[in-house]
Amino acid sequence: MNERKVMITGGTRVLVVEDKPIIALAIADTLEAMGMRVVGPAHSLSEALPLASSADFDVALLDIWLGSAVSYSVGDLLRHRNIPFLLLTGGAGSPDEPESFRNARRLLKPFTDAEVRSALEAALSEQISITPSVGQDPEQSSVGDAASHRKNSFNPGTGPGGP
Repeated sequence: MNERKVMITGGTRVLVVEDKPIIALAIADTLEAMGMRVVGPAHSLSEALPLASSADFDVALLDIWLGSAVSYSVGDLLRHRNIPFLLLTGGAGSPDEPESFRNARRLLKPFTDAEVRSALEAALSEQISITPSVGQDPEQSSVGDAASHRKNSFNPGTGPGGP
């Protein structure tokens, strides 16, 4: 299997989960200026969970704190769908943070446009480790390759702990 660097393309779809509307708007503007498409933004856990379970996107930016709730359940859904994500945070992890998220990729606020792009490319590259198709250059990959090589249908009722 070959590890390849994924380059962000104009078709990259990014789920944005951020409780502060002004920050969500700034993130969305930044992503759109880079040619990416924004899914959401979701401002609460109740808005984020349906998008995380069924929307079509390539990668996600998840603010850890959504008001008084945390976004770890959204991260769990994304892991089940094999969709990479970055945790957005203003500081270090909490001692109450689930063990499964302690080593999750993070983007420390405030961040620059270059940091966002680099972090998204790294998250997508880390997620993809595939054998290239016949005739495909093994050194090149795009987000479209990522979408075609992961399952995009996680039903919480039939997943782990479901019926």
